[in-house]
Amino acid sequence: MPSSQRADPAARFAQQRAFLSFYSRCLVFTAWLLLRKKDNDREADIAAVRSRLSTNSGQFFSDLAARNLVHCEFEGFEDAASWKGSIVCANHPSILDAICFFWKIPGTGCVVGTNPWSNPLLSLPARLADFVPRDPALRMLKECRQRLQRGENILLFPEGTRTMRGALHPFHDGPALLAVKARAPIRTVFIETNSLFLGKEYSFFKPTTEPIKFRFSAGEIFQADPAETARDLSRRLEGYYRQNLGRDGETIFRLAKMTQP
Repeated sequence: MPSSQRADPAARFAQQRAFLSFYSRCLVFTAWLLLRKKDNDREADIAAVRSRLSTNSGQFFSDLAARNLVHCEFEGFEDAASWKGSIVCANHPSILDAICFFWKIPGTGCVVGTNPWSNPLLSLPARLADFVPRDPALRMLKECRQRLQRGENILLFPEGTRTMRGALHPFHDGPALLAVKARAPIRTVFIETNSLFLGKEYSFFKPTTEPIKFRFSAGEIFQADPAETARDLSRRLEGYYRQNLGRDGETIFRLAKMTQP
């Protein structure tokens, strides 16, 4: 095998440390879920699970940063504690970006796709945190609309899956339809990264850039215009992301900063 194709052992080991750290944290959190004393009040129990998820997520990223494996930067999240009844919309290069949202926006809800819902390490936390299954779609929309109207934030990835080719997949209309039906704002977030670690096509055997860097920056807040259809809003939202995101190899970057309205 040519030397250019051989993985550097140190780089591979570093990647494995980050990979194993992620799954060991999942195991520890799952064990806590199984052994904890459950609150008889369902809402209080869900709040406790989400609070612990937020704390554990913060500890996970702090540990990775201390070992120079993963570094996260945030811009525009200073007032995140005051976000209420919002659809939080972002591109989705990695499983790790969802965990960052649980850390930075404690108590947020999430729409969960098929793969995490069927993963034994991820499905139990998702169920006990009362996240919403993506399918069936009508049921998901009804449940999310009720939660938004109660003031809960809902995290949605409009690509419907983690990014594989280019900077973005085509958007699904779900976030826009939900915004129209619930009259809820869409808070856009751009995720930049230098690695597709734990992305859709991630390979455990392929070395990655070290440290892995993520940058989360808040963008414009979208509201559906009175006569705007969900399809039109979805196209407007997708166009905004495509104008502001680029990709070079495994690096996804923001092309320009947009001022909050």
